[in-house]
Amino acid sequence: MEHSGGQIHGAGGAAELLGINPNTLRSRMRRLGIYQKRKAGG
Repeated sequence: MEHSGGQIHGAGGAAELLGINPNTLRSRMRRLGIYQKRKAGG
């Protein structure tokens, strides 16, 4: 997550860097108790 700037999906996202589906990454993060910080604003 640090290398992707907190981005999970899309070009340069953590899932792409790991070679896995973004939903798989979200599921694994949730299972491990790692929560994505939401950006404020729109």
